[in-house]
Amino acid sequence: MNYVKRVLTMRWRLVFCLLFSFISVAQATRAEKPVWLAKVIRELPRDEAAMAAAHKNSHDAAVQVSAGDPLQIVDFQGETSYNVTVGGEKRQLPYRYCRLGALSYGMQLTPEDRATLPTISKNRILRKVNGNYISLQLRVQRDEATGNVYLYYKPFAVVGAYDDQEQSQEFSPLMEDSVRDVRGIGLFVKPGTSPSAEAFRTFVAINKNTLALDSPDSDEPVLKPHYEFFFGRLRVDGDDIQLHVFGTTHHRTQLNYFNTYSSPTERKECMMVSTIFFTEYTIAKQSPSKKAARDVNLQRRGQIALDDAHAFAAKKGYQGDAWDNLSEILDAIIDGELR
Repeated sequence: MNYVKRVLTMRWRLVFCLLFSFISVAQATRAEKPVWLAKVIRELPRDEAAMAAAHKNSHDAAVQVSAGDPLQIVDFQGETSYNVTVGGEKRQLPYRYCRLGALSYGMQLTPEDRATLPTISKNRILRKVNGNYISLQLRVQRDEATGNVYLYYKPFAVVGAYDDQEQSQEFSPLMEDSVRDVRGIGLFVKPGTSPSAEAFRTFVAINKNTLALDSPDSDEPVLKPHYEFFFGRLRVDGDDIQLHVFGTTHHRTQLNYFNTYSSPTERKECMMVSTIFFTEYTIAKQSPSKKAARDVNLQRRGQIALDDAHAFAAKKGYQGDAWDNLSEILDAIIDGELR
């Protein structure tokens, strides 16, 4: 059976809905019930074709944070509102949130690739590459009526400057291309699990990048799209909120547990650094708009083989494998049970 067709039918489904079923019609009860802003997935894609289909079908690319906004928003100082249906009526409900750094991403070029940059714009390009990084962030939502804390289902992206720890910077075409390829596919909730704040604390995104592979028939590399998972796991203990971040590599056979986020002051402090070269330009062929990766270095506190995670799930007696029990597997890594 065609993998993509299976994805779009029985294998897994995205649930594109806001979960409002727990809202009472009675006015007195409304204030006691949360209105979940959640996009739920019950199963992860398992192969390259399924990953590609999930990425293509998700429109929740990373939201670009405007230049001049804070690098992060902590202590639920952010305020927003949404038009939602409560008890059959349209209402605008307020929410407070944090926007927390999850993964910092820096770029570098080899001397050979620097030499091929356009003469006119070379210095400007190098200032961007050497001076800026991308901060992939997640939003922690708090329901005003109940105080329930959970993750929002869309990722956010901020351009930071190594020498500015306060404000976000302007997006270049290259960085816009990068963040468009980070797409949230939803909050993972196991089948049979009821909606709750506790259930909505595992975020899943798919990152598409372009790899430069050696060609046996040419000096020019072969460019191939490649897909990996990005996970965020929220842990809440009273007022203590911790965001733990994971990402897969090697065609999703390795699960990496990243270092705790901190805003980098130089490129080597980024949690992920890609050695890139540019494949397309815009604006009279002077501004790079697409790139490919030659190599990637990670700052991580641990790495787990997926086979070991599957074995752990079987040993624990879980129904299904590691991907079927994603939240439990991430918790086991955080707590040191799975190393």
